[in-house]
Amino acid sequence: MIALYHDDAVHTSMPFRPPHEGKQAIADYITWSFTGETEPSVTFSAPLVDGDQAAIEFRAHTLDHGRPITLAGCVFAHFDTDGLAVRTRDYWHTIDGHQ
Repeated sequence: MIALYHDDAVHTSMPFRPPHEGKQAIADYITWSFTGETEPSVTFSAPLVDGDQAAIEFRAHTLDHGRPITLAGCVFAHFDTDGLAVRTRDYWHTIDGHQ
């Protein structure tokens, strides 16, 4: 996933968390996010695209430290002329079980 980001990209995860600035900080966040998750099954909606921006809803069924969860959310992305993400933001909600 990190190959899709520009070196100076900024990712904000959830409204009140500080942003992850730069490719390495985003890579660290991605690694942290998926630690403990196994057996993922992820679906994406068709992206809504407007010029250099896109919004994509997603849903993931996974095991979080062996416990089944469903995570549903949306990611918003702004791309540079090379197609790399320069700014992303996501929101999600997690519930117990697969729904």
